[in-house]
Amino acid sequence: MSCEAREAMLWYELVLTSPDGVVRVERYTERAGMLRRQHELLCAWKAQGWRELEPEAAGAAVGVKAGRHLKPGSA
Repeated sequence: MSCEAREAMLWYELVLTSPDGVVRVERYTERAGMLRRQHELLCAWKAQGWRELEPEAAGAAVGVKAGRHLKPGSA
């Protein structure tokens, strides 16, 4: 599972990738709104038992350099 924040020309995006590879993009006009949503998602996922990977391991595992990546397991 991953959650990547991106800044586009006129908006901000959260790119959410589920464990089955389905990608969903949420767009926001304000950075603060996007960051609130990202925090909300990460807290909910952690409450469901997902844990955050270290940045280096996340990038190597899924081929990206930025974003927040979680995997099943205890914190």
